[in-house]
Amino acid sequence: MKKLLILVFSAVIFSFNGLIAQRSVEILPDVDTLYVCTDSTVQLMASEAFTYSWTPANIFDDATIPNPIASPTTTTQVIVEANVNGIVRRDTIVLIPATPSLVLESSTSDPFCAGEIIEVSAINNVGSQGLTWQIPTDVNVVDSLSGRLLVQPRVTATWLASINVSGCIVDTFVQIQVRDPLVTIENSDTVFLCKDSEVTLGATTNSGFIDNLTWSPAEGISATTGAEVIASPKETTTYYATLVEDGCTIVDSVVVRIDSLPTDLSIEKDEDKSPDPYCEGDIVTLKSPTYETGPYPIIEHLWKATKTNPRPGDTDTVGTFGFETPDTLFNLVFTAQDSAIFERVTRSGGCLDTSEVFIPVIKQKMITIMPEPAIICPGETLDLTAEFSGPGDITWTPEENITGSNDQKTVTVGPLSETTAFTIEVVEEGCPTTQSKTVELLPQLVALNTQTVICRGDNIELNSLEVSGAIYTWTSPDDPSINSNEARLVVRPLTNTQYDLTVEFGDCGPQTASILVNVIQEANVIVDPEELTICPGDPVELMGIGNAESFAEERYTWTFGSTSRVGSSISDAPQTNTQYLLTYEVAIPGGRVCSADQGTSRITVEEQPEILALDVVPEEATTEGIIQGDAVTITADIVGNTSGFTFQWMANQDNIDGTITSTADDPLENTQYKLTLTSPTGCELEQTSPTVIVIEPAFEVPNVFTPNDDDINDFFNIAFVGIRDLSNFIQEFQVFNRWGVLVYDNDTPDTGWDGRYNGNPAPADVYVYKIKVRFPDGTEEERSGEVTLIR
Repeated sequence: MKKLLILVFSAVIFSFNGLIAQRSVEILPDVDTLYVCTDSTVQLMASEAFTYSWTPANIFDDATIPNPIASPTTTTQVIVEANVNGIVRRDTIVLIPATPSLVLESSTSDPFCAGEIIEVSAINNVGSQGLTWQIPTDVNVVDSLSGRLLVQPRVTATWLASINVSGCIVDTFVQIQVRDPLVTIENSDTVFLCKDSEVTLGATTNSGFIDNLTWSPAEGISATTGAEVIASPKETTTYYATLVEDGCTIVDSVVVRIDSLPTDLSIEKDEDKSPDPYCEGDIVTLKSPTYETGPYPIIEHLWKATKTNPRPGDTDTVGTFGFETPDTLFNLVFTAQDSAIFERVTRSGGCLDTSEVFIPVIKQKMITIMPEPAIICPGETLDLTAEFSGPGDITWTPEENITGSNDQKTVTVGPLSETTAFTIEVVEEGCPTTQSKTVELLPQLVALNTQTVICRGDNIELNSLEVSGAIYTWTSPDDPSINSNEARLVVRPLTNTQYDLTVEFGDCGPQTASILVNVIQEANVIVDPEELTICPGDPVELMGIGNAESFAEERYTWTFGSTSRVGSSISDAPQTNTQYLLTYEVAIPGGRVCSADQGTSRITVEEQPEILALDVVPEEATTEGIIQGDAVTITADIVGNTSGFTFQWMANQDNIDGTITSTADDPLENTQYKLTLTSPTGCELEQTSPTVIVIEPAFEVPNVFTPNDDDINDFFNIAFVGIRDLSNFIQEFQVFNRWGVLVYDNDTPDTGWDGRYNGNPAPADVYVYKIKVRFPDGTEEERSGEVTLIR
């Protein structure tokens, strides 16, 4: 007995508001009838419900479980009811017991022509449930329906069919007879052809006769009959070979697909990084002009590189070495490794292009530096030699540790102060290769004390380094008692002393060194000047002069009042008597003090009177001003003793006379007065007055007047400023009429011309005037012009 497992699917539907969830029960989606092999069982299954009820219950082993086993003996409708969240869902299916049977029939029993469409039917009693076909490979299936096939065989073939119903299997076959005549195009079903190219199409018949063989369409082929034709279509075309024989018309076809390639597939180097040659490790970009991809839907690219000068034993001469981008892209980015020809094969259907470019590459040199190992003794030199093949410009570094030229294969290095790495750079056509060699310096034997200045009475260790196995010998040209083999000799010299050291170690030659110990002695200082009298506010420079040795550090500290300064000399301008104390210290440079001394300087400041102010009378002379030639008096307001002092008055830059405390002047221009007092010892004090403003005399001559007794512009006279006495000011004032007659001759200097001539009013007219004036400083000025008399 066979058992069939059937699943009952539960679908869950959720509403958008999330409040309702519904499940439906379904047995075999889209299947309402199920055939079951006679005497077999079937297991049904449901899920996600709370309770189940299967009917009719008598065919189930348990009608209340989700997966009962049914044993139908007759056609039976099965119902399942499932309780989901209080809602009853149901589904039905019809179970039909049956023993499957199968017969295959074709639409014709007579042999037919190759390529004709026939129908093959599977006659069965189970609704084609579980039906499968085995179709010959050389058959074209036109259509497939339940229990029926539409096929297009080209040769006689056998069809097999099988039905499997719940483990009951039945199968059968049918043979379809095809007539002999057959035409076959020997080319593949699709021929790829590049634009403007041609291809030979060939066809054969199973009879060997080709008299009835024709080709179509006629466009683009060399002939329409014959076993072979040459096709050169302008666009993709399907060609048919047709054979008429034995009442059959047999056709075979071939598609000639027309393809093309982009016009320009040349390869160019990236101009931004295009040295020639390239250096090993350079990133190189190979690119070609861009093209529209639409016309070339099946275009393909494939790159490879072929080394042109591989090294001996290099078997990897062709491949994708150094490629940074896939070898199937249009452009290529790679890391330069060897000189090589880079080739790109481009294919589009039947079109093929091969483009290539040569990339020369300068390889990194194989550099060996000898000797090995490289060891150098302290104070000695060593030759380093670089071995490599080919040309190149050489540079060794660090240059400061190389003796002589640093651009040869062999260089001399040392003496060294420490183990040092030397690097050679060899540049061939712009491509550098570097290699380094570390030169090991044998142990340093001597580390002389760098602090060679000491105070008298101090101890000093001459050398701080002691190497096991080294022999140290100390002597001194300044102290014959020195003869010691102590590596770290400690001495206490009382004067400057030189110590010589010889060290022997292994294969290195003797190493010598000398150290001069400078001893700081007691020192003294003097101050210049020790005493000095100065005027108040005068600058004074004080100097400290010490006698310490040149290798000692001198420290000068000046103290006066609450002030402290440092330096061997200082400048000051004391206002009162001041004593300066200098502390002088002699020390180890940057270290402790060895000895100290002191000195003093006394500066006396001379007492002087004080000029409080210079007062000017009249007071308005410094604010409003005075007339040129008016007198002013300047008086000094002095406090203090002026006995023995000399007094000197100045007006601007000129000396003038005056008494001890005052002077008088009649300035002709703006003037500032200064009084200088000089003491018997030559100290001076000064005071200056406010500036006395002098109004400069000036005049203007009107060009019109109206003598009509209205007290407005009734006189023709000079308009002036800065003049006190017109009678002395106006030297000449004459007026003439148009006939040259003198009508006014400075008759009334205070008022000027009243417009009358001989006691009578002069007529309205234009008159000519002539004027000459003399200023208080003695200078004169003449003017002439016209004036209009209006009545």
